[in-house]
Amino acid sequence: GAALGNLVRGLPLDASGYLHMPLFTNFLPVHPAGVLDIYTVAIGLFAVLALAAHGATFLVWKTDGLVQQRSRRLATRLWWGVAAALIPVTWATARVNTDVFAQFSTRPLAWLLAASWIAGLMATPWFLRRRQEWPAFASSSLFLLGLLAATAACVFPVMLRSQLDRAHHLTAFNASAPEHSLTMGLWWWGLGV
Repeated sequence: GAALGNLVRGLPLDASGYLHMPLFTNFLPVHPAGVLDIYTVAIGLFAVLALAAHGATFLVWKTDGLVQQRSRRLATRLWWGVAAALIPVTWATARVNTDVFAQFSTRPLAWLLAASWIAGLMATPWFLRRRQEWPAFASSSLFLLGLLAATAACVFPVMLRSQLDRAHHLTAFNASAPEHSLTMGLWWWGLGV
């Protein structure tokens, strides 16, 4: 989670592609930020909460009896926690990287992916209450995949954001290997597999 927070917030990447960061500085998410700051820690905690809710939902699906009952209660509480934590995490993301939401409005795929994670977040507790274990787990998976994919759709083509200068961003285009190398790699991969 903290690693994802660093990717969304940006790193002090210079023109040479070199980056050096302390573990933490003053816990503010502005340059010079460390690996851990208030934003990356918040994203890390949100990831732990979301994955704990997903894990509890998985246990509801795969167990029965007392373990299933306890897991269902825990999963329901955790999903309400995820919904509540999503609001400040989204606000913090908008403050740390304004490009994420600027890109969102112009990308139809991001809208579709956002709709999928919203549907997953709403459907999971609903299915848990109705004791429909497999749809609850599928909805939980949809939430996690949709949230990550929507984030990726909004930051694309930037793969590694520079806090220092937009010209230093590593994108899917300026950081990729030449087309011939990719073609040869795909050919050899296919042969190897």
